[in-house]
Parts: sequence; C-alpha cells; structure tokens
Amino acid sequence: LPKYGLDEWAPDGSYIESPTYWGYATERLFSLVMVLDSAAGDDYGIITAPGLETTCYFALHIMDSDSYVWNYHDGGNSTLENGWWLPSMGTGLFHFAGYFFNDPTFHEIREMFLERHGDYGLYDIFYCPIDVDEIDSGYELPLDYYMEGIDAFVSRESWNEGAMYTGLMGGYNEASHGNIDSGNFIYRKHGISWFMDLGSENYECYGMFGGQRHRYYRTNAEGQNVIITESLQGGIIYGQYEIGSGKIIETFSNEHGAYAILDNASAYNTTVSNAKRGIYITNDRQTVVIQDEITPVKAETYWWVAQTGQKVEIDDTGKVAYITSLRYDD
Repeated sequence: LPKYGLDEWAPDGSYIESPTYWGYATERLFSLVMVLDSAAGDDYGIITAPGLETTCYFALHIMDSDSYVWNYHDGGNSTLENGWWLPSMGTGLFHFAGYFFNDPTFHEIREMFLERHGDYGLYDIFYCPIDVDEIDSGYELPLDYYMEGIDAFVSRESWNEGAMYTGLMGGYNEASHGNIDSGNFIYRKHGISWFMDLGSENYECYGMFGGQRHRYYRTNAEGQNVIITESLQGGIIYGQYEIGSGKIIETFSNEHGAYAILDNASAYNTTVSNAKRGIYITNDRQTVVIQDEITPVKAETYWWVAQTGQKVEIDDTGKVAYITSLRYDD
C-alpha cells in the first residue's frame, strides 16, 4: 500500500481521478486506519503519508457553499441545471480527521455542514468530540485555495449559501479516469451552474477504458470549457494534445479578489509557442474574467467552447452571448 497507493494523495491531499474517487479511496483508507488503530493500536505509519493530513481541505474546497462538487474527470454526471450535489462526500470524514490529526478545525467544519444538511454518518458517531460545541479553533476559512496535486485553483465570494464559486484546472490530460480538459473552468452563483463540468461518461460505452475513451463528447476537449483546435501534425485529434499537461504558474489572493494563471502550452504541443489562461476574480468578488493568450506557430483555427445547461442567446454581432437561468425563465 505505501508503495503503490499512498502517493495518490501527495503532495497536498488533492486527488486527480475526481472528487468521487477521492471519496471511495479516502473513506476506505481511513476505515483501514480506524480498524488497525482499534485492533492493533497502530496504523503502521499509513496516516503520516504525504497529503493525508490536508486531504480533507481538498474535499472542502472542491465544492461550493451549497455542497455542489466540481465533478471533474470521472466525477459523476451533472444534471443540466444544477451540477453534482454530494454533501456527504465533502465533510463526512472530518470528525475522523479532526481526531487523528489533532486538528479541531475539522470538527468545526463538519458541525457547520451538519447544521446545513444533516446527513450524519459512521465517523460522526465514533469521532465527534463530546465537547464539540465548545471548540473554537480560531480558523477562518479561506476564500481561495490552490491544489498543487491537480494544478487547480478555486475561489469564492463567501462561504454563505448561494455565493459565487469558480475554479480553473490544468493537470495531465492522460490522468487515470481523466478527460482531455487542461484549462477547464466552472462558474456557479445563486445555486446555479452557469458554466459546468459534464463529468463522467457512461462506463458501458465502447472502449471507455481502452483506446476509444476520448472519442466521446464528455471525455474529449470539445465537451469541456477550454480552447480547442485540430492539428494532425501536432498530434491533436481530440481538441488538445492527449499527453499535454497544464501547470498553474502564479496565484494571488486578497479580501477583494484573486487570480490564477495557467501555462497551457503543453496542451497544444508543437502548434503554439505560448498558451496561457487566466482567471481573475474582481469587483469585490462579484465578477469573474477568463482571459486567454495564445501564440500559434502558424495559422490555426481555434474554438472557445463551454458547457451550460442554461438558456443562451447570441447578439446580432455574433460576438456576445447572454446566459439566463432556466430556473427563473418565464
């Protein structure tokens, strides 16, 4: 296990396959630690593996304040209007983490989510402190969070329900359970997914775990929120280079806003000399800007693609799109 499995959480606890697979893997790993600790009085060093101490912070920040999870890669199928709702995945292990890592912050966060959603579980019974109502760690939840392990940056307006939540992700296009999606972003506000991640394709589709995986819309670059192109010379068949890997190279955060910059040249292989995507949260966290800079080696055609389940109208110039919510559409 230490040799072949625990490095999946390194270095900071974020998990490349998806939040859903994080839930599968982390719950089973923590259950193993719980059993070893109870039966043998020793977890044999498993709990000290790099990233495990902070992995629950990944779970916290990969979802918005309404418990809608950013279901990147094989992270479940989004509904067209709402996205992927999974409150138990996010904080269900937090009392366990608070106990084993001696971090009262996890206890506080878990209680906050239980007040909102209920959804009590096994770890709440075993590891919730008797004096949980008296815990005051003084920890303030950050509005922005960088995840080195998956090259993602997420930002929010506040921790209030319905608050704006957005994020930008790079990472390796050929990751296990991954999609071709370097540069992908999402945007939610008022409990609505304005730009969404479609998540996983049906596993029964032909060749999903063979050589045909990226033939499908949800798994290739066309089904993401990225810039795509085609170049046989550059080895780009499915919108981006299949073994490309975007890297976040700069982040900034203060109370009024934040930004992150992704170096995405690798996703377009030899067809570009430069490709960067930035996300800028400004106007006291009320406005989100996505900015792209691409320098092609030669003339190429590029498409800016995005996924939404809302109503879209294009103006007469063909250059401006207006998105309105189906939920409030008369």
